[in-house]
Amino acid sequence: MKASTRIKRAVSAVLSAAMILSLTACSNGSTTSSSTADSNAAATKSGKTVTLDWYMFLDTIQPDQSKVIDKMNEYVKDKINATVNAHFFQAGEYGTKMPVIISSGQNYDICYSSTWGTPNYTQTATIGAFMKLDEETLKKYAPETYSTIPENVWDSAKVNGDIYGIPIYKEEGLQYVLMVNADIAKKYDIDYSKIKSWKDLGGVLGELHQKAPNIIGLCAASLWRAAGFAVDAGSGVVGEVNIPGHEAFANQKENTVFNQYATPEFKEFCSTVHQWYKAGYLVQNPQAYSDDTRNADDKAGRLFSWIIGYAPDFEKTYSNTVGHTEDYVPLTPVFFTGASDFHCISANSQHKEVALQFLNLVNTDKAVGNFLRHGIEGTHYILENGQVKQISKAYGYDMGWQFGSVFNQDWVISYPSDIAQVYKDWNAQAVANPLLGYKFDDTNVKNQIAALSNVIKQYYDPLTLGVADPDQMLGKFLDSLKQNGADELLKVEQEQVDKFLSSKK
Repeated sequence: MKASTRIKRAVSAVLSAAMILSLTACSNGSTTSSSTADSNAAATKSGKTVTLDWYMFLDTIQPDQSKVIDKMNEYVKDKINATVNAHFFQAGEYGTKMPVIISSGQNYDICYSSTWGTPNYTQTATIGAFMKLDEETLKKYAPETYSTIPENVWDSAKVNGDIYGIPIYKEEGLQYVLMVNADIAKKYDIDYSKIKSWKDLGGVLGELHQKAPNIIGLCAASLWRAAGFAVDAGSGVVGEVNIPGHEAFANQKENTVFNQYATPEFKEFCSTVHQWYKAGYLVQNPQAYSDDTRNADDKAGRLFSWIIGYAPDFEKTYSNTVGHTEDYVPLTPVFFTGASDFHCISANSQHKEVALQFLNLVNTDKAVGNFLRHGIEGTHYILENGQVKQISKAYGYDMGWQFGSVFNQDWVISYPSDIAQVYKDWNAQAVANPLLGYKFDDTNVKNQIAALSNVIKQYYDPLTLGVADPDQMLGKFLDSLKQNGADELLKVEQEQVDKFLSSKK
């Protein structure tokens, strides 16, 4: 990872909101007007088929994309007398095009949005571009979806108390883990079971380096997220919140916003990782070390360990990919993060109820789920003991989480047969977050966020990847944060957190 993911997400959210606000003022996000409802009802009675425009990003666009959508449309038409025009783009292109489509008033019915990317869910909902989904409407037009998605996930989708999108229901917990090449550990008799926190890594890395100096001990990208597990409840740049269940920042009061980079814990972390770097335990070119390079080194047996935000049973499917046994060591508890990805209906859609009925099928009708993820049965895949075996490279999205609930599908054969229950159990054990549903309003601090993002971009990677000596660089980092408005931003964040927590009493 070349730059902090949190920086990218924060900048993306700011740019998304700025683009939308600068081009047009959207209509409010209220539920469908009586005239639109009458129009939809009339269309259904007359037998007129409604065509929905659905915009979304995918990792890749498959060769048989149109063929599969056409086949799915035959099924959907029989169900709700509607079909979809699927406008699917790769992530970069989607992030550029969709905000313009929204802000220009171009017609669309459904689009993908997220709290971390573009178009940003919170910002776009706030300006009224998405349909507001009240409980009555959800129960009427998407009853199965409303009942199958847990209440806490719906709560996490609220912006100023209202819901503006169907949450994509998948793993809703975050846990950072150390991924370990278990075959290397076995070969060199390395006992990684003694690792209970990031601080325990030093002894293991030192032992491995002594026995196998040519093996990279650790790719340290994202290790700070595993070491300093507070909640990103502020701007996403400076300002985290110490909440119950989070123990990394011993000197911070619960529910208090603080500058995570000014803590003793951050200095200790940077000093420790720098020592590991000088000792030769880490990647020697970390700022240029891409995910592709890491994957190649891991597959070739040149990398012992790395950090990931874990999903249940990932190590099993990943082991199949790299051809050796991968194991994992939890470095944090599982924290409930809530919904971060959504399908939203345009506030200007002429087919709001039908769009909601379609999303209900996407999330609860397994035939639709299988079409979208796996293609056409017999052409692209077959079922073996209830699991999907792909037989064509022309279509197939494995989990395909972007399409909707991952529980509305048959799972590919590389997953354990009980994977759906594993995911549900994972979600059930996640530690609750008292800031669930909190959304930071950056309206009056966009300039500070942009300036601070640039500062963090300059200093964060050298310090957290071990390259820089914190005795020489950390002071400059903190001074630059202060000069660019960090203290003022922290005050704004604390006021909003206090107000949110007070509203829940």
